[in-house]
Amino acid sequence: MASILGRYHSNAWKYPIDKFAPYELTLQNFLQRQIGSSWDFSRMDWDRACFVTDNFLRTILKELQNQAQRNFEGLVIRSDFIRQASARQGLKTGRPDEFDVLVPFEIEGLQLQEIRLTDISDEYLPGQIRLRVEDLAQIERYPSLRRAGVFEMNSGTCLVNTRALQEQVFKSLIDKAVHEENLKYLDVEKLCAMKSIPNIYIHIHVYKRKPTTDNRPQDSR
Repeated sequence: MASILGRYHSNAWKYPIDKFAPYELTLQNFLQRQIGSSWDFSRMDWDRACFVTDNFLRTILKELQNQAQRNFEGLVIRSDFIRQASARQGLKTGRPDEFDVLVPFEIEGLQLQEIRLTDISDEYLPGQIRLRVEDLAQIERYPSLRRAGVFEMNSGTCLVNTRALQEQVFKSLIDKAVHEENLKYLDVEKLCAMKSIPNIYIHIHVYKRKPTTDNRPQDSR
């Protein structure tokens, strides 16, 4: 995951180290049985997975930015992605081959206001908000986003439909970007994207091949 140096976020993958107290031997054995034989992995495997992930993120984000500029007016995808954690740190898998990142974006020039949602007792629901467009006339500047259903009217209020934003906008951009990247690297890797609300997963398959001078890491599978 992104490591912490003092009070500052270094935004770098951190090699996961599992430590158990002497009295936690039972817990350690239980977790090892649940995960399987691949409880530990080498630092070399970890570094290779990080290299492939970061290299992919740099190229796919550049392609996402290009696709956003071509297809959706005002949609700006930033390149300063936020590293979160590898699935291994959550004991989800026995291999360091799944990583989570957040990709910041904005709809340039669109003024939004957060509306906090409440329950039947009029109490605020933690983390539950909607985004309201402050000036309805603004949405005329984003015809492609409008056609995708990103803006919806509710009792006279224009809200951002985040489900449409993901399914009709970002999933479309990911599919286009993945297609372009696959055309570039036919003999090296294959990418495939799948959607699971609210996340989008991209699988990277690195092929075995004879060593070349481009220093691209090879999959040991």
